[in-house]
Amino acid sequence: MHTQVSLFIADQATLCDCDRSRHGLFHETTRHTLGAERCDLAYVNGQDVCCVFVHERWLNTSVSGGGKNRLIRSRRAILTRSESGPEGVYSMSAIRKKAQRIVEKLAGVDFEHKEGKSFFVIDSAKREEAWYSYRSMLRSVLESHRIDHVLDVGANTGQFGRMLRSVYSGRISSFEPVSKSFQELTAKIGPDSDWRAYNFALGSSEGTQTIHVSASTVFSSLLKSNDYCASKFGERSVGIREELIQIRRLDAVLDELVANGAHRNIFLKLDTQGFDTEVFKGLGSRLDDVRVLQSEISLIPIYDNMPHWTDSIALYEGAGFGVVGMFPVNWDDGQIVEYDCLLTRKL
Repeated sequence: MHTQVSLFIADQATLCDCDRSRHGLFHETTRHTLGAERCDLAYVNGQDVCCVFVHERWLNTSVSGGGKNRLIRSRRAILTRSESGPEGVYSMSAIRKKAQRIVEKLAGVDFEHKEGKSFFVIDSAKREEAWYSYRSMLRSVLESHRIDHVLDVGANTGQFGRMLRSVYSGRISSFEPVSKSFQELTAKIGPDSDWRAYNFALGSSEGTQTIHVSASTVFSSLLKSNDYCASKFGERSVGIREELIQIRRLDAVLDELVANGAHRNIFLKLDTQGFDTEVFKGLGSRLDDVRVLQSEISLIPIYDNMPHWTDSIALYEGAGFGVVGMFPVNWDDGQIVEYDCLLTRKL
């Protein structure tokens, strides 16, 4: 016998407006709180229905302002959509991701999709052993080091922060100097009050500098891209214009952002296109507050004058960090071009 499972997604305000008796979804329920997922899960007795009540803040939507809500039904999902604007429309991809998180909680596993049809299924009790899974290793170190503040340096348009929200619900500070990318970043953050963005770069000294902005903004850098970068990633990876940006040191920024000794367990994520070690050098007296570090390491240089990857790791190890995982970012004819290198301090 096949059990049909429906998914209901709504913010708390919308739940108050739903005709509960009409839809028959809410009587005789058993409710569970799902921690970092910020939602309540309810099974309805006698009806093979899974109801997921997701808080408004978590869904990054707004139902205020008199927007009319309606139930949208499909073979696989039931969801609430606000007709007040595009921010209230949920894609099927977003629904599948929410459903995946619920299944992970119930089954005690992590799912990680890889290229094509490949995916990992990891026992959530043994995440620290899943050296091949970036998401599971990331969740493991965030929990074991009790991270309460993530510094997302080189945020671009918020790709890392959005992924991070699937495993972490605490404070995020994102730094993105390119004006157009910063605008997209702030739009993506939406009403998430624990995720804030800052429109400047970070480095070893304070001042101003010119950044080379590429058509594909993930390649924008304070360093010039080299010939290999253009041949491997195409002309969109090459700087097409320049923008004058502000550069600040992390120690000074943290002194402003974090008062009275709060948030002393920091995860520093670096993805600055060849400038990671300069950002790291700007930590100064706040170095000890960083418990987990991630840096993009280039085995094949794609920018002029970027540090050799062994020099980068030597710098981090000299500061007391040890490598816990190396996760390939891209390849060239079987050879790895870049890794995301995950490092931690000893507990």
